[in-house]
Amino acid sequence: MSTAFTAGEQHWQARLGKLRDVVRQELVARQLERELPAPPVRIIDCGCGQGTQALRLARRGYDVTGVDASADLLARFERDLAAEPAEVRGRVRAERDMIETYAERAGLSRFPAVLCHGVLMCADDPEPVLRALAALTAPGGVVSLLVRNGDALAMRPGLLGDWAACAAAFGWPAGRPRPGGHRVVRRPGVHGRGGRFGRAAAGPGGPAGLRGASRAHRPVPAGGGAAAPDRAAAGERNGLMRLTVLGGCGAWPGAGQACSGYLVEHGRFRLLIDPGYATLPRLLLTVADATEVDAVLVSHGHPDHCADLNPLLRARVFRDDPALVPLPVYAPAGALGPVLALDRPGALDDAIALREFTPGDRLTVGPFGVRSWPLPHFMPNAGLRLEAGGRSLAYTGDTGPSPLLTELADGADVYLAEATYPWRVPPDSERYLSSGRLAGAVAREAGVGRLLLTHLQPGTEPAEAVRAAAGSFPGEIAVASAGLVAEAGPRGE
Repeated sequence: MSTAFTAGEQHWQARLGKLRDVVRQELVARQLERELPAPPVRIIDCGCGQGTQALRLARRGYDVTGVDASADLLARFERDLAAEPAEVRGRVRAERDMIETYAERAGLSRFPAVLCHGVLMCADDPEPVLRALAALTAPGGVVSLLVRNGDALAMRPGLLGDWAACAAAFGWPAGRPRPGGHRVVRRPGVHGRGGRFGRAAAGPGGPAGLRGASRAHRPVPAGGGAAAPDRAAAGERNGLMRLTVLGGCGAWPGAGQACSGYLVEHGRFRLLIDPGYATLPRLLLTVADATEVDAVLVSHGHPDHCADLNPLLRARVFRDDPALVPLPVYAPAGALGPVLALDRPGALDDAIALREFTPGDRLTVGPFGVRSWPLPHFMPNAGLRLEAGGRSLAYTGDTGPSPLLTELADGADVYLAEATYPWRVPPDSERYLSSGRLAGAVAREAGVGRLLLTHLQPGTEPAEAVRAAAGSFPGEIAVASAGLVAEAGPRGE
């Protein structure tokens, strides 16, 4: 008997008896004690699982019927029930059935109290379950539902003072965008030049003096992980695509910094692009938990772009409450072989759903339409263009000069361009790496909204890279350093 919960049942069972489970059950029991009519009353627990609440209620004098589709969980329930005194056992009945079909049984009398905890959020369509619960409830009866609280998603960003993200969690507009529909939020020390960006900074190399970035899934589609529907719908109403830079060092991370890593959000979907060296700690300062990433997209297999995929996967499965679904990871064919080989064979098989592609393919990742281009590098590299809600982000990965760059960046709201060197790439790498000057030329030709320079070689002066790009591109320029946040909204507002 399979349900939407079946796929995650093993992980659920692994969490039973752990601190988080004990605290949750205790809080639920205390709330029920306040809300339920006094015993003796007939209660039905729909989706009773291992029977924790059903047994507690029976001990208090209630007559409890527990219904669940899982034979394994009901076996645990009946094992624990067998250890109870006879008077408690006599007040409990366990039934294996789907909630919807149980409610259709002929001659079934209704219940003064109906419980349904942790079930609705696992259902692709909760309406049939809700109808069944209504059919089981006696007139004037009590229904107790326990579901994920979408509004609580505002708590983490609220505590961090990120009011735009807090408002977005409620589905409210985060504020009127700047002219041209874009807003940039930066930490001190972010370097920028020109236009709207320049008004917020003290000039190339000057302090920004603005707040930093942190922020705080839908049924699982072909392109994403376990995101809650309320988050997705609420965020899409504000129409923004949000880029948070986790790191932008090229080759190796400088002291206190990270290599390439970019968190892109639309609606409530979180897509991690290129988890390079040292990006996981930065990510965990932004999303608080590794299970909150919905998918990963990798441009190529060099470790400064994918090495932290290993600790990210470990953080999702080597824990007391492992992620319930594998993480979708998109990468060029063969790119992730070395990083996935860091653990013993099979150790991370349950953590990852690897979806390989060939640069040039089109993909759908959650709400994002993704186009890719084969760009020249020391190994196969995919230039990536993400589009959602009429917004666009173009990212080069690592690349040498190519006519495809203009096609990739054409009219993009944000152009995230590799610029390992400010002015000129050494002859031995000039076919496979880029410069700030080349990035500026492409940005101008493609008519992009904003240019973000990334992958600077450690030791490169950011202001020098900005100056090199500004020789060609007259628009907004910044260096992608950890903490920079760029939002693309409707143009023309």
